[in-house]
Amino acid sequence: MRISEWVRHNRIRCVLQQVELAELLSVSPDTVSRWERGAHAPKLEEFARLCLVFKASANLALGIPPRGKPVDYAALLTRLDDTLLGPPLERERRRPVRRRDRTRAASDFA
Repeated sequence: MRISEWVRHNRIRCVLQQVELAELLSVSPDTVSRWERGAHAPKLEEFARLCLVFKASANLALGIPPRGKPVDYAALLTRLDDTLLGPPLERERRRPVRRRDRTRAASDFA
Protein backbone atom coordinates (compact mmCIF):
# COMPACT_ATOMS: atom_id res chain seq x y z
CA MET A 1 0.00 0.00 0.00
CA ARG A 2 1.41 3.37 -0.96
CA ILE A 3 1.46 6.36 1.39
CA SER A 4 -1.25 8.08 -0.68
CA GLU A 5 -3.55 5.05 -0.31
CA TRP A 6 -2.67 4.74 3.38
CA VAL A 7 -3.60 8.38 4.09
CA ARG A 8 -6.92 8.12 2.25
CA HIS A 9 -7.79 4.71 3.75
CA ASN A 10 -7.12 5.86 7.32
CA ARG A 11 -8.85 9.23 6.86
CA ILE A 12 -11.99 7.44 5.69
CA ARG A 13 -11.62 4.84 8.47
CA CYS A 14 -11.52 7.66 11.03
CA VAL A 15 -14.55 9.32 9.37
CA LEU A 16 -12.71 12.56 8.65
CA GLN A 17 -13.07 14.98 5.77
CA GLN A 18 -9.91 16.33 4.15
CA VAL A 19 -10.62 19.75 5.71
CA GLU A 20 -10.94 18.24 9.19
CA LEU A 21 -7.72 16.26 8.84
CA ALA A 22 -5.95 19.37 7.57
CA GLU A 23 -7.09 21.33 10.65
CA LEU A 24 -5.86 18.58 12.98
CA LEU A 25 -2.44 18.61 11.30
CA SER A 26 -2.22 22.40 10.81
CA VAL A 27 -1.81 22.08 7.05
CA SER A 28 -3.97 23.24 4.17
CA PRO A 29 -6.70 21.01 2.72
CA ASP A 30 -4.83 21.18 -0.61
CA THR A 31 -1.84 19.55 1.08
CA VAL A 32 -3.98 16.61 2.25
CA SER A 33 -5.42 16.33 -1.26
CA ARG A 34 -1.91 16.23 -2.75
CA TRP A 35 -0.91 13.46 -0.33
CA GLU A 36 -3.95 11.40 -1.29
CA ARG A 37 -3.36 11.90 -5.02
CA GLY A 38 0.29 10.92 -4.61
CA ALA A 39 1.53 14.27 -5.94
CA HIS A 40 3.52 14.83 -2.73
CA ALA A 41 4.50 12.74 0.27
CA PRO A 42 4.11 14.07 3.81
CA LYS A 43 7.21 15.42 5.52
CA LEU A 44 8.58 13.34 8.39
CA GLU A 45 6.98 15.45 11.13
CA GLU A 46 3.65 15.45 9.24
CA PHE A 47 3.87 11.69 8.82
CA ALA A 48 4.47 11.30 12.57
CA ARG A 49 1.39 13.44 13.30
CA LEU A 50 -0.65 11.38 10.82
CA CYS A 51 0.32 8.21 12.70
CA LEU A 52 -0.81 9.83 15.97
CA VAL A 53 -4.12 11.06 14.53
CA PHE A 54 -4.84 7.69 12.90
CA LYS A 55 -3.50 5.73 15.90
CA ALA A 56 -1.49 3.71 13.39
CA SER A 57 1.97 2.20 13.45
CA ALA A 58 4.56 3.95 11.28
CA ASN A 59 6.24 0.58 10.70
CA LEU A 60 3.08 -0.95 9.27
CA ALA A 61 2.43 2.16 7.17
CA LEU A 62 5.88 1.83 5.63
CA GLY A 63 5.58 -1.93 5.18
CA ILE A 64 8.19 -2.86 7.79
CA PRO A 65 7.44 -6.33 9.19
CA PRO A 66 6.86 -6.87 12.94
CA ARG A 67 9.74 -7.95 15.18
CA GLY A 68 10.81 -11.55 15.01
CA LYS A 69 10.06 -11.98 11.31
CA PRO A 70 12.98 -12.33 8.90
CA VAL A 71 13.64 -9.21 6.86
CA ASP A 72 14.68 -9.15 3.22
CA TYR A 73 16.38 -5.74 3.26
CA ALA A 74 16.67 -5.40 -0.54
CA ALA A 75 12.94 -6.02 -0.94
CA LEU A 76 12.19 -3.70 2.00
CA LEU A 77 14.19 -0.82 0.47
CA THR A 78 12.48 -1.29 -2.89
CA ARG A 79 9.09 -1.36 -1.20
CA LEU A 80 9.91 1.81 0.78
CA ASP A 81 10.97 3.58 -2.42
CA ASP A 82 7.75 2.52 -4.14
CA THR A 83 5.66 3.46 -1.10
CA LEU A 84 7.14 6.93 -0.73
CA LEU A 85 7.95 7.83 -4.33
CA GLY A 86 5.84 5.57 -6.51
CA PRO A 87 7.07 3.04 -9.08
CA PRO A 88 10.26 4.02 -10.97
CA LEU A 89 8.51 4.99 -14.22
CA GLU A 90 6.07 7.16 -12.33
CA ARG A 91 8.94 8.93 -10.51
CA GLU A 92 10.58 9.83 -13.81
CA ARG A 93 7.33 11.06 -15.30
CA ARG A 94 6.31 13.11 -12.25
CA ARG A 95 9.11 15.67 -12.17
CA PRO A 96 10.60 16.77 -15.44
CA VAL A 97 14.07 18.21 -15.06
CA ARG A 98 14.20 21.87 -15.94
CA ARG A 99 17.54 23.31 -16.80
CA ARG A 100 18.17 27.01 -17.02
CA ASP A 101 20.42 28.45 -19.62
CA ARG A 102 23.44 29.51 -17.59
CA THR A 103 25.20 31.37 -20.36
CA ARG A 104 25.03 35.11 -20.01
CA ALA A 105 26.00 37.91 -22.27
CA ALA A 106 28.77 40.34 -21.25
CA SER A 107 26.14 43.10 -21.10
CA ASP A 108 24.42 41.28 -18.16
CA PHE A 109 27.39 42.07 -15.94
CA ALA A 110 27.86 45.72 -16.91
